Amino acid sequence: MFRQLIELGVIEINTEPLDARIDRRLKQFWENTSCPRCGHQSIMTWEKHD
Repeated sequence: MFRQLIELGVIEINTEPLDARIDRRLKQFWENTSCPRCGHQSIMTWEKHD
């Protein structure tokens, strides 16, 4: 029964690690936020960080 609910799309199991989800959401937020000092809209983010 549980498998049928998954196959129908009623239940979705997300196997993405929590850190990756948080990182992705923070990146989206950061890209859509203007600079707090000058209001400029071109704040850039990169795929990898050091």
